[in-house]
Amino acid sequence: KNISNNTFTNITYTGVSNVTILSVDRASGNSVIDFNHIENIDGGNGLLRCLSFGTSVAATSISCSNNIIKTASSAIGVTGITSSTANAITTNVNNNEIGFLSTTGASAAGMRFNSGQTVNVFKNKIYDITVNNASAQLDGISVSALATGNYNFHNNTIGNLFTPSAN
Repeated sequence: KNISNNTFTNITYTGVSNVTILSVDRASGNSVIDFNHIENIDGGNGLLRCLSFGTSVAATSISCSNNIIKTASSAIGVTGITSSTANAITTNVNNNEIGFLSTTGASAAGMRFNSGQTVNVFKNKIYDITVNNASAQLDGISVSALATGNYNFHNNTIGNLFTPSAN
């Protein structure tokens, strides 16, 4: 699957269900997710995942690069990029920009990795993420404690992570 050059902007969800803006599932062979633009998203009262590639992916390799995710919020939590690719042999996540994410819920992350065989994460820019909750969890990049595989992180820029209610 190649998912490229899509724009998702000015979306407001008013419900309480979880919302995923761009979801890639059931991919096979070599899959490319690149040059997509997700901006000005209000996830309502649910959990917001801006870009997600999931557990049914049986691709030889997945490349997620050059995507822009900016100005997204949701009441329960928000994540820029979520990856659960246990079946993919190689996953490359690079040159993405994720900024201005916010929630009043319990957690936010620029990127979350739940599984993978070989996962390479490099040259991403993650910035201005705010969780306004006294017991908040805020991660620039998060790898699940249950994740197995080889994870390689290098040359990522992460800054301006805020938890104002936790102070």
